[in-house]
Amino acid sequence: MKYKSTYNQKIILKQRGEISSRSLYVEYHPCISQDNLQTLIFLPGGPGGDMGLFKKGQLLRFQEWCNVILIDPRGCGKSDPCDIIEYHMDVYIDDVEAIRQYFGLEKCVIMGASYGSVVAQGYVNRYSDKALSGLILINGASNDNYLQDALANLNKIGTKVQIDMFKQLLEGRVNTAKAMTEYYRVMWPLYTPKHPGEKLPIINNDLPARILTAGFGPGGFLRDFDFTVGLRKVRCPTLIIVGENDWINSPQTVSQTAKIITHSEYQEIRDCGHFPFLDQPERYYAICQEWVCSKQV
Repeated sequence: MKYKSTYNQKIILKQRGEISSRSLYVEYHPCISQDNLQTLIFLPGGPGGDMGLFKKGQLLRFQEWCNVILIDPRGCGKSDPCDIIEYHMDVYIDDVEAIRQYFGLEKCVIMGASYGSVVAQGYVNRYSDKALSGLILINGASNDNYLQDALANLNKIGTKVQIDMFKQLLEGRVNTAKAMTEYYRVMWPLYTPKHPGEKLPIINNDLPARILTAGFGPGGFLRDFDFTVGLRKVRCPTLIIVGENDWINSPQTVSQTAKIITHSEYQEIRDCGHFPFLDQPERYYAICQEWVCSKQV
């Protein structure tokens, strides 16, 4: 890694077929304790999320153990807005490889949370794990069967209002900032049971809602995907984390990924929902620290 200090700017990604050249905002944060350690690329979730949640809540902890690269995916955060086709997961996957090449990383750890975890699995499915020294998957599914489990969980634990709200998401009606704000207001207690009325995402414009709808709405890219074939070939060290009470990517769903990546380490965090760094931060950081530090190259 050629950067010894914090680095942040927009980088230009070249045109790939019908996918236009765009500027993506990235940040590089060096490890604060040592040199020449692992470099970790963090993939935000959503879809429609940016680096903000990780930067505010987790960056300083991870910087104690490794170099960290943060990205705002296309159309998100400080990255350039783009056409709706460019929000697709396939584009995100190829952008991850372009970012790895931009920073000249022969080996790196890719870490994804929620939808970011799905993208990370899509990355190894497409590019294999040859450039990876490790893979961290947090509360993410390997195929679209997660949706059946999520609906079953929601019917068990959700209120009528919450069940109806998720139906609106699947019908493509959570497509404005106002609708997305209401979605999180209603659904947040399910995502983080320990913080039901706190730390709600702030939606300032319609763009994140459009990206969310592109993923979950009719014909959305999170309604039809399967990375299980590629995951069977993964040989790099893999850490899989799930919250015991996560309803949308439940232990039932996520444990299937651990069975596919047979040598992976599977950690189910008790009394925890979709956001382990909020619900059980000390347990979550202890698991991540032990794993990352044991995999230094």
